[in-house]
Amino acid sequence: MRGFIFLAIDIKTKAKTKIQGGLFMIISESNLLHYIQSNFTDSLTLNDLTATFYISKKRISDMIRNATGRSFSQYLIDVRLEEAVNLLRNTELPIAEVALRSGFSSNSVFSQIFHKRYQMSPSSFRQHLEIKKTGSLDETVQITGFTNLKYHHKCPIGIVVGSISQLANYNFQQQLLHTLRKLNTKRIVINGFFFPDNVIGSSLQSFDDLTFIKAAFDFITSHQLEPIIQLSIKPRYIKSNNQTVVINEIPQISSDDFVHRRLVQLLTFIKNLYPTSTISKWRFLFWYDPVDTNSPKQFSLFYQKVYQLIKQILPKVNVGAGSFVVPHDLNNFRIFCQKYLPKLPLDFITCDFIPDFSNSRIGSFKESFSSFAQIIQECNVLVQQIRSASGQKHLPFLISSFSLSASDRNIFNDSLEKGALLLQFLLQTTLYCDELYIYAFSDYSSAFIDTHGPMWGGNAIVSRDGFFKPSCFALYFQQFASTSIIASGSHYVAYQIEKDHYCIFFFNPTDLVTKYFNQAESLVSYFNLQNLYQSANILKLQVIIESSQTMTATSYYVDEHHGNPLSLLNDLVVHNIMSNEDAAWINAVNHPQRKRELLTNNSGMLEFKFTAQPHSFGLIEIKPFTEL
Repeated sequence: MRGFIFLAIDIKTKAKTKIQGGLFMIISESNLLHYIQSNFTDSLTLNDLTATFYISKKRISDMIRNATGRSFSQYLIDVRLEEAVNLLRNTELPIAEVALRSGFSSNSVFSQIFHKRYQMSPSSFRQHLEIKKTGSLDETVQITGFTNLKYHHKCPIGIVVGSISQLANYNFQQQLLHTLRKLNTKRIVINGFFFPDNVIGSSLQSFDDLTFIKAAFDFITSHQLEPIIQLSIKPRYIKSNNQTVVINEIPQISSDDFVHRRLVQLLTFIKNLYPTSTISKWRFLFWYDPVDTNSPKQFSLFYQKVYQLIKQILPKVNVGAGSFVVPHDLNNFRIFCQKYLPKLPLDFITCDFIPDFSNSRIGSFKESFSSFAQIIQECNVLVQQIRSASGQKHLPFLISSFSLSASDRNIFNDSLEKGALLLQFLLQTTLYCDELYIYAFSDYSSAFIDTHGPMWGGNAIVSRDGFFKPSCFALYFQQFASTSIIASGSHYVAYQIEKDHYCIFFFNPTDLVTKYFNQAESLVSYFNLQNLYQSANILKLQVIIESSQTMTATSYYVDEHHGNPLSLLNDLVVHNIMSNEDAAWINAVNHPQRKRELLTNNSGMLEFKFTAQPHSFGLIEIKPFTEL
């Protein structure tokens, strides 16, 4: 469970190496890590990297250690274990197949390494997950912080990756995979399919060339992603004298219609390339997008034709509808539900959510969030009531995209408290929908991931490697490995990863000057270990305050003004951020004979001391000792 410290690749060093033909190639730490991540299933060795990059084994080892804080072999094992955990969580593959796909030489080697890391076998790990999954789907968790907050512990969150054309780009693929791993999801929304395909700005100007579409779909299938493929039906656009003109040629979706032919071409292309078992989790979202008005009647008419066409060619996929942006289209959505919802063959229904914030005061934000939450709840309740009245089962209600305007992004990033309120609001929306998708990687609405700014995300709410910034701690908790939150306070959340393995996130969301927090005023002071280890020997615990160093216990901070949250080496200067008293305490903790008195008090409580920078956060991990 080390995904949150993978790829600490704020590059400070690069190697210049001469390759065949007398050419020079710049080898960065990023190159090395990307190569390892792309080839970890092979029997990868330092000799292989030397032969590939034409630099010495010592230089390669130094670069990897500089980037990750670990040796090559340790880093390779971590990457393989991360993939193994992902497969155990999200597939039903036999353990031996998981071992093979994760790059381990044998099942016995895999089981030995896995047990050493997680103190349980791979099969026990999977059984533990199954026990979690059988819990109530209505489970909610409450966090205390800026507000009392409840959210759907099981709600899947996905990301909107934008145009499908991006998925044919290797660099983008790697960014996307890394982000999906961070968010523990395989769900994405892709768009870029505009019909007719001469829409201005369409990424399918040359639709007859399906090469890049195949590359994108191959990528989706090879990584077992679960896409929602958005098909946008629009009137024809032309450009005349630099003016955009709408021609009133509304598609009829009939056999001689241009849109019909294009849809058949795309769907047949998918059918001929990929087996039914591969695309059974794919979903198609019909989106009708007139320019001036969104007529529920026209929407319903076109949807039925598209639904029939898709089911005729791909009968096993799910098809849904969405053409409403709330709160702007709320009235039209109500009309659509009341008049047409009972008649339509729907596998799911979606709305996009684009809030509008005109007042930046904290109090008004809270009022706005409350109002928006009520709107989303109203939409879902309306859908389910109408379905129930017509004798139909629950219809999955999705927020197929959540995005912010550029001005609103700036508003939410100029205050950590506002950012936290925004994330708390997002969590609350999971109570009222079945799935929530947030924008990522989109050139035209990069509300959450900034692909053009600095590595740590610039003004984006989420860094582009998928690590949520301090203002967004709550969403990361909710998504991290479907874990269970077992304790929380105003400035910390403790959650369970596996059996006898716990983590605590602590954070300082204030503008306070850097200061030392003692037990009485610490952000994380203590919580009762008996809640975690009911009958365990609490003295046999290992407390790790994560850093890039291999110390049993240390202290680190990540200040959002100082770079990539994953670049621990570059942000951690222990003696500069800690007082002498802190440093003495850390050194004492590292002394085995002094662990007992420093980690627990007479009441069996675990105590923490650390220095916290303003707007910073950190991670404390608690697990049984693997060795004394």
